Amino acid sequence: LVAAAHGPGEGIVQERADVDHVHVDPVTGKPLRARLAGEAPVLASDELAELARVAARVEALLGEGPQDLEGCFAGGELHLVQARPLQ
Repeated sequence: LVAAAHGPGEGIVQERADVDHVHVDPVTGKPLRARLAGEAPVLASDELAELARVAARVEALLGEGPQDLEGCFAGGELHLVQARPLQ
């Protein structure tokens, strides 16, 4: 599940931003279903696919199962801020 919004990530955490929720296939990176906050999605399909690849790699490296990842796209690049196991 990807939660995405424009602007600072704190808006997502505090539920103060208009947030897209997109369920992404972990293997293909393709969106399975989405609830968009606006007319256009926050993230493009290639960004969702990159997130799926990074999430799979983080999970494999940490070996702790599904992870809660936080990050952002800036300057066309994904910046991972943190990863922690889902409780």
